[in-house]
Amino acid sequence: MVWFAFVRDRVVGTSNIIGIDRMSNGTDKKDIEYWTEQDYEELTCPLCRWPLYPPHQLACCGRRACQDCCKNLKETKCACPLCSSPDLESFADSGHKRDVDRKEINCFVCGSNWRGFLKDSREHLQIHNTQWCKPCHQGFVTESQLESHKRYRCIHRTFSCILVEYGCSKEIPHSEISTHHLSKQHQYALIAAVEHLCLLFNKGCNNFAAQKQIQEQEKQFLEECDRRIKTVMQEILLLNTDRTDLSSKQQLTEAKLTELRDNFKKFNELLTNIFKIIEIIQQIFNEMYQLNKNIQEKRSSSAHTITMNNTYVLKVALLVILNDDSIPVNSGPIQTSKFGYRFAMIVTSKIHEHSKTPSMHVSWVICRGEFDPILTWPFPYPIKISLMDLSGEQKHISHSIIPDGDPQSSIFQSPKNPTNIPYEIPQFCTMDKLVQNNSKFVQDGNIFIELQVDFNED
Repeated sequence: MVWFAFVRDRVVGTSNIIGIDRMSNGTDKKDIEYWTEQDYEELTCPLCRWPLYPPHQLACCGRRACQDCCKNLKETKCACPLCSSPDLESFADSGHKRDVDRKEINCFVCGSNWRGFLKDSREHLQIHNTQWCKPCHQGFVTESQLESHKRYRCIHRTFSCILVEYGCSKEIPHSEISTHHLSKQHQYALIAAVEHLCLLFNKGCNNFAAQKQIQEQEKQFLEECDRRIKTVMQEILLLNTDRTDLSSKQQLTEAKLTELRDNFKKFNELLTNIFKIIEIIQQIFNEMYQLNKNIQEKRSSSAHTITMNNTYVLKVALLVILNDDSIPVNSGPIQTSKFGYRFAMIVTSKIHEHSKTPSMHVSWVICRGEFDPILTWPFPYPIKISLMDLSGEQKHISHSIIPDGDPQSSIFQSPKNPTNIPYEIPQFCTMDKLVQNNSKFVQDGNIFIELQVDFNED
């Protein structure tokens, strides 16, 4: 591992790269490899003379400085001290930061008693502070760091106005430079300086050498005034532009906030109404569910017998089968006679797998009865199930169930369980025929499904 030592402008205050015979802790100089000129330029901040970390690059001249110095320059709005440009934009130099992160050094004060990375050296060097800035009470290791701080970074530093000979203030706090340039005192002093220049030129000095000297002095003075005036004007233009932009953004923001408040109030009212409607709908569904459950229990408790014309009519509330979460509507046991066959109808709503169309499904299932041993099996009679047309046109929607006599089919065989496998009629009727206005199949919210047994086909 290589040891480095800060020795330039740190120990003896010279700008040359020098060595020292022995460090303060007794480390011999032959054990230390000192920084080269290139190391010093690349790894120290030219403004504060501290290790360059984290490194930023100035957009105006491309020089690198530490992040704190770049931030301070931008906040104080002074010209770049390296190139005098008013453009103080900077950006993080990630590539140079990687090089800095790998640098290890020895403390130039305590030698090998401390060794670490360059990025950590600032924190360590604070224990060696011997130079102090009285206005802001900050400590520094060397005089050059203290002088750099007083010149570029101290928040209490002052400047002499160039128009002090014409009645302007002698010392100006750095934080008040922009305000001072716009003050009446500075403006009056500027007018006095210009009048003085005009007076000198009007007198017409005969001495060519003196005249030339005056011209040079006045030229430098005018150039400095011109530069300061341009800087102030740029700041005024920037401030005016910022003020206009902020005013426009404020108006837009206030308009958007007002609109958002109104929309939120409307949304809150709408949400409250929706919750009330949901509560009412939930209450209705609960009542319907309980009613349907009672109907099913009542139907299952006793068997119905078909009429003299061999038919049975099932009344179904349309809302019950429209509810996707409802239980199927079961007709309960239906008997062909007191000692006859027993079966049931099941009505529900489903969505077709391919067409995705909601439709009413009807199933017919044979139930186990106490007189099954004396009946003929398989069940021999055709069944006709019809959705009744209530308009009087007799255009019922009908489906027929024809026993096929297949001995392997358990649908029409004598039940071994409480019920056989149901005979299903999918898509008995599409739901849009039932929910349309003035549907001929719906009356008072109910539909009627007729089951007819054809005993003549025996």
